[in-house]
Amino acid sequence: MGKNAGGERTLAEVIADKYIGQPLAILCARYWYRGIVVEAGKDFVSLSHVRAVEVTGPAASASPQTEDPVPSDMTISTGAIEQFCQPLWVWHEMPVEAPVDIKTKVTEAAKAKRR
Repeated sequence: MGKNAGGERTLAEVIADKYIGQPLAILCARYWYRGIVVEAGKDFVSLSHVRAVEVTGPAASASPQTEDPVPSDMTISTGAIEQFCQPLWVWHEMPVEAPVDIKTKVTEAAKAKRR
């Protein structure tokens, strides 16, 4: 991947450099999707283990409030992406190992929710 006409990095390049193999939350046409980034091309991002998040809840929550599994992988046009981030809830029930500092925060958030 290269730079766009203005010489800046593309959105797909930013995602590929930092998030390949990690879960990511993507806001697309007012809907949040979360999944593992498996590929980022010139104008697309592909996710596996995708869930459509209906109600996110606080970013520091251990899990989203309401979501539904998407029964396949998903490819999203980078032109449709409004925002992307990695809140704590994006790691919930994902088949990848979270970094130790994230695991600690998720565990603390889950304990606080049960109180």
